[in-house]
Amino acid sequence: MIMLVQVLKKVMLSILLLAIQIFLLNRISVLWCATPYVYIIMIMICDPNGSVSGRLVSAFCMGLVVDIFSDTPGVQAAALTLLAFLQPSLIRLFMTLDKRDHIVPGAGSMGWVSYPVYILICTLIFVLTVALLSSVSSPDWITLTVGVVLSTLMSVALILCIELVFRRNIRGNKRRRFL
Repeated sequence: MIMLVQVLKKVMLSILLLAIQIFLLNRISVLWCATPYVYIIMIMICDPNGSVSGRLVSAFCMGLVVDIFSDTPGVQAAALTLLAFLQPSLIRLFMTLDKRDHIVPGAGSMGWVSYPVYILICTLIFVLTVALLSSVSSPDWITLTVGVVLSTLMSVALILCIELVFRRNIRGNKRRRFL
């Protein structure tokens, strides 16, 4: 029963983040080249010891939903699937050997130094993949670079804000997880 509640919370949060991405954030364009992405946090916080196929399929489906509403044929799906594939390796880079058996991606388990760096690298991989796949036909390297940097910085800031809002301390060191 507890597992079902956790799955339902993640599904509802995924739907909420997808709706925010599709109906709000995709309409934001800073300097006509940068868009923040927050729905990618759902892949970043997945348990890397969980089902690989489940993570890859959910990443592809989430990316495909954003692609359908954004008129970007397969770009988001490909970039998010790549991130889902690389996520376990990236998490293991930032975890100590004694914590690798019970990996829970987040600031509580990874620390407030490693977690933002992890988020930054994951977001950079995703945004760079989206930018490169979107600009294959006519690459303008200055616009591409500015877009990647601004999109990454905005996305990391929003993701860390989401981290602060949805994960709060309860009774000292114990954390109640909403993500």
